[in-house]
Amino acid sequence: MGSDVNTPPEPYVQTYEDKVGQMLIDMRIGGILVLSKYVKPENNARFIEVVKSYIERNMGHSDGWDIGFNNNYTKIKKQCKNNLKKENEYD
Repeated sequence: MGSDVNTPPEPYVQTYEDKVGQMLIDMRIGGILVLSKYVKPENNARFIEVVKSYIERNMGHSDGWDIGFNNNYTKIKKQCKNNLKKENEYD
C-alpha cells in the first residue's frame, strides 16, 4: 500500500558541501574570508576542494559574483563577476 499521509517528510540533512556553498552565498561582495579563522585545520584540504569545485561550476555567475583564492589558498574573496582582482592583490 501507499505511505501514511500523516508521516512527516524526512528532515533535510545539510552536507558539508551545502554548508560551504551557503557560506559563499552569504558572504558580502568584497568580503575576504581567511581560512584559518573559519575552517578547522583538519577540514582545510576538503574546504579548498569544495570551493574549487564551486569556482569550476561558476557558482554565483548568474547572481553576478565570483569567488577566487589568493596565491597560497589561505583566503578567498567574493567580487562582482568579472571584477575579481588578481589573486595576489589581497594577500
